[in-house]
Amino acid sequence: MLATRAAGAAALAALFLAATLVDAVCARTLGAPPAAVSLLLATGFVSTAARQVSSLVRMPALARALAAERRALRALLEEGDDREKGGTVVVTV
Repeated sequence: MLATRAAGAAALAALFLAATLVDAVCARTLGAPPAAVSLLLATGFVSTAARQVSSLVRMPALARALAAERRALRALLEEGDDREKGGTVVVTV
């Protein structure tokens, strides 16, 4: 995990260094920098917000799936208890 974080940090540092160099080159040739670092930050913010919205939209479906799993586990546990008592269990899905 540490190697992944180090690689991610190195990639991020290289990306911001490249953005700074693009700003410097554009400022020299065009007279004004495009603020590439700010664009990277804004793009990162938007993509993070989009991922959060996507996960919030999926939450109800995940909650239903988890509830169904809990019901199934509860039914299996009850079936095991009834078998120990000698009873029969009918499980409908």
